[in-house]
Amino acid sequence: MWNADSERLRFEHRMSGLSSIGPPLHMSYADYLIHSKVEELYHSEENVLLKNAIKSFDAARLQFEKLEDRPEMSDMIKPLVRVCRSNIVAARMLASGKVVDRRFEWQFPTDSPMFPVLKMSTHPSEPTKL
Repeated sequence: MWNADSERLRFEHRMSGLSSIGPPLHMSYADYLIHSKVEELYHSEENVLLKNAIKSFDAARLQFEKLEDRPEMSDMIKPLVRVCRSNIVAARMLASGKVVDRRFEWQFPTDSPMFPVLKMSTHPSEPTKL
């Protein structure tokens, strides 16, 4: 379950590796809240958030695809491109509002365990249709 303390702890855990570097790569949770304006997002409409997610995943995908052909980057980049593409599709489906009998959940692929993929599954009360 989400609460403000768990979000702060999650953020601090992710940033702990950068703590010895200092600003600008490392920032406090309070600074993150100010600069990211994440508090405003909590009060936004779901459709606006989904459109922003689609836009962000697409921008990331485009940047990753620029590096995909570089041999030294290929193994790292391909899983990230798949994560972006999958999350774009899932966010578009959610934004359409037409997916009512499906359930979405985060999965962590073995080739990119830091970046979850939003996967769609059938609602638990209904059998899977092929």
